Amino acid sequence: MLDTASFFDLGKNKSLRNTIILILCAEWPLTVSQIYKRLLRSYGVSCTYQAVFKQVKELASDGLLIMDENGYRINERWLLTLNKFILGVLERYKENPQGVLGQKLLEEKVPGRY
Repeated sequence: MLDTASFFDLGKNKSLRNTIILILCAEWPLTVSQIYKRLLRSYGVSCTYQAVFKQVKELASDGLLIMDENGYRINERWLLTLNKFILGVLERYKENPQGVLGQKLLEEKVPGRY
């Protein structure tokens, strides 16, 4: 089973956005200042406080984070949507272990187009 760190590990191109989400997967609610400190100390991310502030605000604006009186946390509605998406992908993998969903299914849905 994958742990959360490997789930969000994008190799050398780990994004600030993903790392903030990873931090909030483990601990919540957190203020921007607390998130910034964890980025520096625990994840070795080199960035400014302003960059973290901007990214957290964008995540909140996009509906991924919710702010309350104690800080930010991941929006449970977004987690449920993500879970539904992942379960759908898993179901397609189980239904079609060969991974050939494409051409035949597309021809059935749009006859004569391919």
